[in-house]
Amino acid sequence: MKVTTLIENENADHPQLFCEHGLSMLVETGGFSILFDTGATGHFMDNAKKLGIDLSHLNAVVVSHGHFDHAGGLVRLLQELDDSVPVYVGDGFLEEKYKKTPQGYRYLGVPPLKNPQRLHQLEKTTKLKDGIWIVKNFTKTNEFEKPNPLFVKKQKDGWQLDLFSDEIALAVRCRQGLVVIAGCSHIGIVNLLRSVQAQLAMPIFGVIGGSHLVEADTARLSATLDAFKQMGIQRCWLSHCTGLPAMEFLEQQFAGSFFKNHTGNQIEILE
Repeated sequence: MKVTTLIENENADHPQLFCEHGLSMLVETGGFSILFDTGATGHFMDNAKKLGIDLSHLNAVVVSHGHFDHAGGLVRLLQELDDSVPVYVGDGFLEEKYKKTPQGYRYLGVPPLKNPQRLHQLEKTTKLKDGIWIVKNFTKTNEFEKPNPLFVKKQKDGWQLDLFSDEIALAVRCRQGLVVIAGCSHIGIVNLLRSVQAQLAMPIFGVIGGSHLVEADTARLSATLDAFKQMGIQRCWLSHCTGLPAMEFLEQQFAGSFFKNHTGNQIEILE
């Protein structure tokens, strides 16, 4: 299994590549290629070309949730992607998502798409093929991961707290257990991982992607680390919305098992 980060917030090791506040990764396993998230723009496609990656052979596209920094690149992708390639999102993906700021409500949702009918909106966990699942419907498993009151949805009857019911993750079975690829983990990275573990009844070997620990205090970071250890997670490749303080904490406390994952990085895991 190989995971190539096509775009992320930083590109320190690959200055020739674009970086942006966003995330996009190519997951290749058993001859099956999945694009996971599309970044904020279409620059992930430019990076793919620079890395010698041909995205015309994709088998599927999975977009973790309806925020622009993960879904913005869909505008360009859908123009160039063959119609036969399925694009999976969670139901509620196209809802109007905002963030409360001192200046007012800032739109964070999906940019207008010319052909939204191409999206397959999933209501439940779905098996893509043997050993690959799109996981949905994460449940609350702890008290230290709480919804961020600044993230809201615009409804006909007013504003509503966004609980990110549209969020989905990818789980791939490898030799040492599941590898979970997450976009932002707005539901909470521990809630997400424990839900994956419960639904698929398999141990988790590693997690790749975003954890939204950027807003976590020391108590939550410690509780997250304890949960990772309790679940037996052996490898973490986190970035994007994880935040530098959280990455430094995990790198220090999860020594030898935590890795910062940035634009251009390639992760290889035994299938």
